[in-house]
Amino acid sequence: MKRIKSIVVFLMAFWGAANIGHTQPGAVDWIYDFYSGAGFSGLANGIAVQGTENAIFSSSTQSSTWPWGPGFRMTMGKLTTYGNLDPGFAGGSGYMVPPLWGPNNVYEPVVAVQPDQKIVCGAWAVLGGLGDFVMVRIAPDGGPDPGWIPIPVDVQLYDVAEGLAVLPDGTIIQVGFSYTQWPWTGLTLISAVKRLKDGQLDLSFNGTGIMKYTFPGHSRWIGNAVVAQPDGKMVIAGYNSDSTDTYFSMLVMRILPNGELDPTFNPPLGYKLIPSFPGYNNLAAYAMALEKDGRIVLAGQANKIGFDNEGVVVRLMPDGSNDPTFGTGGIAPFTCGSKETVKGLVIDKAGHYILAGRSSDDWMVACMDKSGVLVPGFGTGGCVSMVGNQLHAVTVDSLNRILASGDESSTEIKVVRLKNFPPVNTYSPYLTTIPLRLYPNPVDESVTVEYTAALAGKAIFRLVDAMGRQVLEYTDSDQIAGPRQTELLLGKYLPPGVYGLTVQTGQEIGFARLVKM
Repeated sequence: MKRIKSIVVFLMAFWGAANIGHTQPGAVDWIYDFYSGAGFSGLANGIAVQGTENAIFSSSTQSSTWPWGPGFRMTMGKLTTYGNLDPGFAGGSGYMVPPLWGPNNVYEPVVAVQPDQKIVCGAWAVLGGLGDFVMVRIAPDGGPDPGWIPIPVDVQLYDVAEGLAVLPDGTIIQVGFSYTQWPWTGLTLISAVKRLKDGQLDLSFNGTGIMKYTFPGHSRWIGNAVVAQPDGKMVIAGYNSDSTDTYFSMLVMRILPNGELDPTFNPPLGYKLIPSFPGYNNLAAYAMALEKDGRIVLAGQANKIGFDNEGVVVRLMPDGSNDPTFGTGGIAPFTCGSKETVKGLVIDKAGHYILAGRSSDDWMVACMDKSGVLVPGFGTGGCVSMVGNQLHAVTVDSLNRILASGDESSTEIKVVRLKNFPPVNTYSPYLTTIPLRLYPNPVDESVTVEYTAALAGKAIFRLVDAMGRQVLEYTDSDQIAGPRQTELLLGKYLPPGVYGLTVQTGQEIGFARLVKM
């Protein structure tokens, strides 16, 4: 066993005794925690960040105080760093309700912030008794944008919009699904609408700005999420099911800037279905993110055969093939309790996948590493769950804090901020996870770390405190391949509390929670 007599190279200021309930990654930031209260109620489907840390949420909202009477309205609100409605937004109210589409109900608005900080919000509105795609853009301060033309789009009979993305050239793609018959018969197709910077339809997209997709399989095709690639291609994720929603297959497809299927994705089809994997079936995707190298990350749910649904994350290579370095064959199921559904996904500034949704009938946030394993230093076993309905969207601010939106008790808009790990730029994004064994733990003055390394070479030990700040770093260059055992002498340098320890060697990394007495 190698013994390190002095590990402390970088020690930050004493932060006080750790409180795992309030300070570790995954803990709710109690100075934030916004909910709408009695003034208006609804469900926050969208979340984005304006500037460095101000949350912009979008909601389908009801209020008895609005002049046009009962019904659901598109609402965008801006929150301060403390989670209050921003008095500098929308003339002092902190939220903006576009006076469009008359008394008609507007549902499921999602939101994005453009590079110029203007706010784009897309939804679907019941106009003339049938659903249409709608979209609005407002100024950074919540005022109207005179350069935007709010054109409702009728794709086919009854349309439901679910996701949007802003492309590098400033055009905007909105996706969802449309019923092929009305009244509803269960038959749907995937629909996409592409707009120019001013809101008008982009006629370079199928000649009309509108595209519809259906493939061989069951009768229902649902588009839930879309991301834009740097090259202008767009990836759409969702699912295919039968008319009774009994059998599901996860769907992912990639389209060219003109709306045609990309034949280089899962060649030559341009789309891919994932109906099952060992022990699981009935997959569906509700959220998606894009890695910088073009890998595609999908999140949703899968049925564990004989049990309830679990959360699932799928990672694909840019050509649509399953990424063999992730999970098992590119697929990583997980559970934080029971009956998981993932509705929101973001890749945070530490390279983790932050997943938001529902577990055990309460809202859930989970943190997964690049290998498909829940990060043990986040919440409890990689999961955080609290009483409430569910979260629908998630993002991170410039400090890597997690912002998630949804609803509380079915009626109140909920926006929550959670603590997270600090941004990390030193790790390869696709490290292999190795197990660590720490003893004793809790620790007094020394701890022994056991792990196995595939190759000889240096090992880097890092320790972060419960606020996510790195407090220790040590590099040991004299290490052999195979089983390793290292004693770290912490002495009196560290105050009592909960810490996260990482050991990195080559392309392998291990995580463990350490408690200092």
